[in-house]
Order: sequence, then C-alpha cells, then structure tokens
Amino acid sequence: MAVAGTTTTTSATEAIYTAILEDSLLHELRPAMFMRGHFKQAPSTVGESLSYDFLLVDPSTSNSPSLLYSNTEATVGIDGTAFTVRELQTDKARVTAGLVGIMGATADVTKAVTVVDIRAEITGALSRTLLHKWEVDATANLANFSNTTTAASSQLTADDLLSAIASLEQRDVTTQYVGGFHPKQLADVRADITGRTGEVWGKPDMPDLQGHYRDSWGSLFGVPLYASTVVSSSGGNYQGAIFADKEALGYLEIWGPKVEIWRDGRALLDYVICSNVYGSVEISDTRGQTVLSSTT
Repeated sequence: MAVAGTTTTTSATEAIYTAILEDSLLHELRPAMFMRGHFKQAPSTVGESLSYDFLLVDPSTSNSPSLLYSNTEATVGIDGTAFTVRELQTDKARVTAGLVGIMGATADVTKAVTVVDIRAEITGALSRTLLHKWEVDATANLANFSNTTTAASSQLTADDLLSAIASLEQRDVTTQYVGGFHPKQLADVRADITGRTGEVWGKPDMPDLQGHYRDSWGSLFGVPLYASTVVSSSGGNYQGAIFADKEALGYLEIWGPKVEIWRDGRALLDYVICSNVYGSVEISDTRGQTVLSSTT
C-alpha cells in the first residue's frame, strides 16, 4: 500500500503511457505561413477605431511631375512676380479590422478517460487553425495587383520571374522585393532551372531553389521566394506575386491571436476560445506584380 501523497505504480505507469502517446502523436498537417513579416503594420495606438489609413503621395505611375499636384492657382508675389500655388496630391488605402474566432469544447468525461491532455491538444489545433485563417486572408492580397506577369495555362519559368522583377524596376520600385507563391509555381521554376545549361545557372553560388524547408525556397537574383498552399487560384491559374517588402501591403491588428478558457460547470465542459482582430489591404498597387501560372 502506497503512503498517502506518494506516486503509486498505477499513476507512474499512466504518466509513462501518456508521455509515450504525446511524443508519438502527429499533429494535423498545416500549410506553411510566411506573410506576416512582409506587411507594413499600422500603429498599435489607433484609438478606438477599427480602421486605419495608409497615406500615399502621388499614387500615379506617370513620370509627369505635374501629377504630383491636384489643384493649381495662379497668383502674384509682393514684388509683382507671377507664380503658381499648388496642392500636393495624396491618396490613402484604408484597412479595416474584423473579428475572427473559433471555439471548441472538452467534456469532463472525455478528460477523465483520455490519457493525453485533450484540452491542450484541442487548444493547439484551434490555435493553428486561427493562424491558418490569417494566412489565407493575407495571401489573398497577392492576386489583387493590377499589373500582371502571366504564364497562363503554362508552367512558370525563371524568365517569367525575371520579367516580373523587371516590371517593378521599371516602375521605380527600388527597395527589397519578396516573392509569395504556391508551391506548384516554384516547383515549375525549379524544373525550368534544372533543364538549363547556361553558365549563369552552373555557378556554385547561384541560388537554385534547392534545399527549401516548408515556406522558404531560397532566392532568385537576390529576391527571397516563399510558398504556401493557401495561395489562391482562379481560372485555372495560381496567383502568386512579387512585391515590395513592407511597402506594397499593410495590415492592422487590434489584438493578436489569443486563447481563453471558459468553464461551464453546468454542462461539465471547458470551452477553448481562440480569437484575433485584424485586417489587411493593398497599400500601393504599383509596388506589386501578380504572377499567374497554370495549376496543372
């Protein structure tokens, strides 16, 4: 007979079995997530508003300096010299945050007869689901740039990516670029590079999209490339993009992912509640290039 307060053989055995089960348990598969670090984040101190305006000066893509101004007025200086008064042209991109939540319940009976920590497992699964939802909403922005490089109905090539990069350069987008794609798109580019024999592709230090781990697929001509299966498709084409890091897209987050436990003693349940309040928006259309390629 065990002394009160000590670990019995039975409880020790259960603890060992629980550790074995938890160590062997495979969590559900989830897509890679990469978008959060590439948004321009709205200030956290936004008062009580669920919206925030990202301001732009001269959203025009034209090279004409006159388009910097929306209104002009002719006047005369104190010495009689004529000059023009002009108002600076600005625009804004408004992001509005919305509540996203998910809930699950664990019954006392289930907790009593399950050797693993079922509430912890459900909490983890719901948290990953919430993060998954955030990434789905974030990658939807990649399809919204009006400028498009297309390999529609065909496989994506390195030439297509270089064309997208060149398009940004020719619009004076001179900052760090980043690429977000569906894994099928970068697999196409990898296959394209593998089949090439030119000197540039044979250099040992040339990034070739090999040795990736989930989200990061390496880089091409200095542009880091990422991939996730939540990148959308439409009309038989995946909708990835190359865009200016922390300039093309923005997001507002009132509060980040959080987990709360609500005990309902009447129903003998613990509710696990996960929530997040956020929104994302395209700030500057000229700073991104949507890249299309076939889903087959």
